[in-house]
Amino acid sequence: MRLTRACLYTGVGLEEYRTTQYFGLSYNFICDFLHSERDYSYRISGTPIDDTDVVLMYAPFVLDCVNAWITRNGDIPPRLTKFSQRVTYFDKVLASQYPGAWHTSILEATNCTLGNLMEVALGWTWRFANMEAIGNVDREKVEQVLLYIKSELGDADLHAALQQLYQAFQGQQTNHTTVEGQLVTRLFHRLRCVLLLHSVLSANSIAAGMQHPDSVLIAKKIVYFCGKQVIRRGGPIEDYLLLTWHNFSYLMIGGIGLPSDNNSPES
Repeated sequence: MRLTRACLYTGVGLEEYRTTQYFGLSYNFICDFLHSERDYSYRISGTPIDDTDVVLMYAPFVLDCVNAWITRNGDIPPRLTKFSQRVTYFDKVLASQYPGAWHTSILEATNCTLGNLMEVALGWTWRFANMEAIGNVDREKVEQVLLYIKSELGDADLHAALQQLYQAFQGQQTNHTTVEGQLVTRLFHRLRCVLLLHSVLSANSIAAGMQHPDSVLIAKKIVYFCGKQVIRRGGPIEDYLLLTWHNFSYLMIGGIGLPSDNNSPES
């Protein structure tokens, strides 16, 4: 019950995206750079670059868009790009003449990476839980899911980025009066949720995974930090419904690993 609610509040499994939308957006993005009369090559790099360089530079962006479609249509995406490649194409986008439209390339790349990980981890946890609920214990794809999560979380450049973001925005530096400060806090909430779901999926069953000591420990940390670092109304992000949605959804995910009252029908 709690896992289903967590999925509903995070939107996993609620919306389907067509292939043409993702490929279309990616294709249009590349074509805009290649064929527009405006001098994008100068705007993005400061020096002229040829079409081949542009395509190679943004090929990882297209692949990441494809992976987003694969994820949202319920399959397990292959890991086609590295964290450093995401930072690179965000660096080039940031060099355009649209200041303020993007955060730092490291922050944007971390946001994309952890967002995709959350969708994969939560979506498949929910799917395996539903299968187990009707007596289907098939876990054929669980190793593939775990491999994807481990390959992303094991990226040394992602580790360096998280360390950099933590030192700049977390601990004594926590500051929710800035958009970046609020976003980084949500990213670390999200990271803890991914670690919890990885622990749950690593067990022999979802039920066993929820009761595993590692899962319980991480779940308590999620609830603790969601309470300690709650993003309150009145900051630079004025969308209060968005803020409460994030806070509540992370608490719901943390709740799946907490000890339950066996006498309660809602547990």
